[in-house]
Amino acid sequence: MTDLLDPALHASGEIMEVFRTLRASSPVAWCVGRRGPGYWAITGHPELVEAARDVETFSSFWGTRPEVVRPEGSARPLHNLDPPEHGALRAVAARAVTTAAIDALGRQIDAIVTETVERLIHLGGGDVVTDIAEPIVMRVFAAWIGMAPEVAPALLGCVTAVHSAGAALLDLAKDDPRRPERVAVARRATEAMAALVQRTLDAAPAGSAFAQLHALSPMEAVRLGALFVEAGMPTLIDALGSGVVDLIEHPLVRIDEDLPSAIEELLRRASPIAQFARLATRRIVLAGETIEAGDQIVLWFASANRDERVFPDPDAFVLRRTPNPHVAFGVGPHRCIGAALGRRVLRSFFAAWPADRVRAAGPFERRASSYLHGYARAPIALRPVD
Repeated sequence: MTDLLDPALHASGEIMEVFRTLRASSPVAWCVGRRGPGYWAITGHPELVEAARDVETFSSFWGTRPEVVRPEGSARPLHNLDPPEHGALRAVAARAVTTAAIDALGRQIDAIVTETVERLIHLGGGDVVTDIAEPIVMRVFAAWIGMAPEVAPALLGCVTAVHSAGAALLDLAKDDPRRPERVAVARRATEAMAALVQRTLDAAPAGSAFAQLHALSPMEAVRLGALFVEAGMPTLIDALGSGVVDLIEHPLVRIDEDLPSAIEELLRRASPIAQFARLATRRIVLAGETIEAGDQIVLWFASANRDERVFPDPDAFVLRRTPNPHVAFGVGPHRCIGAALGRRVLRSFFAAWPADRVRAAGPFERRASSYLHGYARAPIALRPVD
């Protein structure tokens, strides 16, 4: 069985062919573990949707990382809670992304996008990740959570460090001698993130997303605030970057003909979060396979979004794909709470993006990650206006 968690497999893009084979033969398949006893890979769309919606059977309480089970007494952020605790905290989080809150942020989003795109046009090109996606996301998140813009690079640095430390830790066996050092690095990254989130919470102005968290206990507010940025920043960066690359590779697609539909198709194809794990609380049969209580499942969103049974010609960019029930934001009670904000940024960006003037200026390099699905490097050049 191929190691679906191998970062190199995701960096090369070969994982998509592996997913295709699994969907055709075993959309629910047992995988031998890298660090633990193994897990069930859910690669089919109908099977994933069924499992993700059944939060009584498939619990998030024990963690969402493959082959990791959280200790029972550890503190849990929103995505590691089950009902009814999950619903109560999610209701507080939802106050930060109401329609009114996003509408109020709209002009700032448009201004940030316009300034960033115009700067890149003036320079004649740059890197999609470092010169477009990251600057836009840093500034948008600073405006949204109530952070001074000049602090935003430090925030992204903390987010990157947390993800990097976590990924490095997952690559090691439990008895690996390097593990204590990696644990210490991960702990320091998490503590630095918490400290920055706490300072931002303390100074958050009225009306900002972080101001909505003041009703929580200090510990709950920090955990939820950290989740906002840890989950939201890298995924939006990857959605923007993947979208730009996708349009370069599909030059005949005219997204201005139907921008809302184009955004959904870009999201389906990007799948910024590749997977999340759950733990079975009881025996259940899914797609003919018996999953036992205590077994871990891994929901492969990046695969489900290419399921041929749901998306005809899934590798094609279909501008007006209808229906398009993609799971790029997840599905069920744990669906991404910031989906509306993400769509608003993407809509603003791709409405302003001069896609017909953009070309590749070097090889595109994917992230070496089985969790974050996007690009690490994507150099581009812009053709001058005739």
